[in-house]
Amino acid sequence: MDIDDVNARVTTHEKICSERYQGIDAQLKAMAKTLDAQTGMLEAWTTAKTGGNFVIWLGKLLVGIGVIVIAVKTGFAGLK
Repeated sequence: MDIDDVNARVTTHEKICSERYQGIDAQLKAMAKTLDAQTGMLEAWTTAKTGGNFVIWLGKLLVGIGVIVIAVKTGFAGLK
């Protein structure tokens, strides 16, 4: 095996490695885009869930205030 054979093998090996790297790099970029999209959906879901919990809390608060108002009015009506 002479130096030309070694150079040819190295060149072939570099070409193969370069092609594989480009393929892996493209896959990683696609995965990063997918991950970004999923992160955005997760943030939107979390925001909607938090908003929904606030609406439930606010509804319970308003029901409690309504019960107190009805109890007070009923109590005052009973005093008359």
